[in-house]
Amino acid sequence: MSGLPGPGAERRGLVVVLDDISEVIRAQQALAWREVARRIAHEIKNPLTPIQLSTQRLRKKFAEGAPDVASVFDECTRTIIQEVEALRSLVDEFPAMPGCPPAPAAGDLHQVIQQVAQLYAGIRPGIALRTELDPAVPHLNLDPDQMKRALINLVDNAVAALGDDEGGIVISTRYMPAAGRILLEIADTGPGFPPEDRDRAFLPYYSTKRSSGGLGLAIVNRIIVEHGGEIRIEDNAPGVPA
Repeated sequence: MSGLPGPGAERRGLVVVLDDISEVIRAQQALAWREVARRIAHEIKNPLTPIQLSTQRLRKKFAEGAPDVASVFDECTRTIIQEVEALRSLVDEFPAMPGCPPAPAAGDLHQVIQQVAQLYAGIRPGIALRTELDPAVPHLNLDPDQMKRALINLVDNAVAALGDDEGGIVISTRYMPAAGRILLEIADTGPGFPPEDRDRAFLPYYSTKRSSGGLGLAIVNRIIVEHGGEIRIEDNAPGVPA
């Protein structure tokens, strides 16, 4: 809208331009739904990973005739049932996507870490995964399902970084009471993250892997931020012993 000035202070009228933006809105809605679909597809992969790992572990133990096959069977089937329930919950949450805020409650971060560590135990010959957990870490408000989802994403990245090489992955925690914070680190012996890409690593659709949709670290970042934390990538120095 713009005024038409006349002689002196006189105004002769207004020019009003109307744009029909219906097509623009429809295009934006379609783009938003594509984003929702991509994100749901990525989120679905998270429960599928523990299901696959548990099945592979169970098959391996059964084929070996391992003496602990009964306990592994119980552990793996419980994991599969839990992850199927997580899939069901994810489908139920579809109307609320893509925003799915966390549902924090007092919980044990170390218990979540141990669950993830058990999933990746013996994932591949030559990869050693261990935990170094600070016993001083208190219980905190967290959404265990979302935190587990974030950890699986991060450990998956660590395994991918190792490629076909032998190496080690360490999940560690440290309580910093002066700052009122908990430091959670996942370190691996892979080649590291290119320094020029670190600022973009947590952006949606950015990935250094051809097979990745570029949402993994973006989802991890969202989960951590919604838990009142922050996430960053640093050089692994002095390194992780394999």
